[in-house]
Amino acid sequence: MEYENFNSVTPNVKTRSSTSSARHRAIARAIDAMRLCPAEPLSLNDLARIACMSPFHFNRVFRNVTGLPPCRFQTALRIEAAKRLLLATDFNVTKVCFEVGYESPGSFGTCFLNHVGVSPRALRQLADRPLPLALESDARAGIGLEGEGIRIRLERPGNQAGPVFLGLFPTESPHGRPVRCFMTEGDGACLMDRVPDGRWYLFAVSMPRASSPVDYLLPDGRDLRVARSQGPIEVSGGRSKGNCVLRLRTLEPTDPPILLALHPLAAAGFGGVHGLNSQESHQSTMNCGNFPETSVALREPEFVAPSSATISRT
Repeated sequence: MEYENFNSVTPNVKTRSSTSSARHRAIARAIDAMRLCPAEPLSLNDLARIACMSPFHFNRVFRNVTGLPPCRFQTALRIEAAKRLLLATDFNVTKVCFEVGYESPGSFGTCFLNHVGVSPRALRQLADRPLPLALESDARAGIGLEGEGIRIRLERPGNQAGPVFLGLFPTESPHGRPVRCFMTEGDGACLMDRVPDGRWYLFAVSMPRASSPVDYLLPDGRDLRVARSQGPIEVSGGRSKGNCVLRLRTLEPTDPPILLALHPLAAAGFGGVHGLNSQESHQSTMNCGNFPETSVALREPEFVAPSSATISRT
């Protein structure tokens, strides 16, 4: 059994393709409205009206196109806005909380941690530290695709290069800290080992190599390439039941934002990979030093609409 990345199947019937394109454009209009004012709560009826759909139909189409319900997508956009404020301004965490539409710093902090994998203060600290990434040649390249774990084949478009983050998550949307993850600069086949039994989703994102930590913590979506397993990967007895093929593609307007602190998470000791390229493979051997440890609560707090007391940006 082979798992392929999402959005990889092209409809064979022209009418189906036309309908799919129209739905994507409608959903993109709703997402543009969310991005325009991330702190403003838009109801399902508001978004459905923008997309020219009934609320029931819009909710179903939105989930099919983006992989998330509208409320969770809107939450992701708020956290993305918060990341930008934390890394591009000197606003304190409480002000950032109010700026993106939350009234409770506690709820905001928990939600941020669940999505990014580190707390707001930890993210800001990471931006001031030297990059922990030190990619070295993998001496184990060329070994056979044997052993327990998930067998992965990574395919890049064209000559696209740069580090690739691969993470394993319990849900379709990559939130918080992964079950397993690693960084690589190679492509081809690899084996993610020491994976616990269960149903998991594999997520991959690549970006150009950069010299600033901020470029990795807040990447430009236009430079990203992403892929994820189309369905859950079954692991039993430490082995996956099939190969997972990930074909990296450009990030689309209807994709949820990439919120994870990718490099620090991979540096924090979640890795376990054997590179298997026939020519050359690279594996991250990162030393994160005093990486801020935080506990993760795997629940998403309810969003609280901003009140008239919301602090305005100055």
